[in-house]
Amino acid sequence: MLHIYRGSHSLGRDLQRCLYQMSSSDALLLIEDGVYLSQNPIEPLKKRAQQGQVFILVDDVVARGLSVDAVYQRADMAKWVSLSVEHDKSLTW
Repeated sequence: MLHIYRGSHSLGRDLQRCLYQMSSSDALLLIEDGVYLSQNPIEPLKKRAQQGQVFILVDDVVARGLSVDAVYQRADMAKWVSLSVEHDKSLTW
């Protein structure tokens, strides 16, 4: 499953639920205000990122003037489409 997380820091509980529900074959894409979570990540997010499961939409990072830690997989729109094709289901948080 492709989990698409678009929330902000105030929705951290949803992020914890999302990370808890992820399997080893799932991917997480941080978009919109969800990219802020990469700045001070909680430990489960860091772990998933180190396993190569967390992607971050570069356009949203740039639009917010942020930088991205190398642990996150960078994604553009083409990669988002590719992730959507690779995973038969998606869930937006």
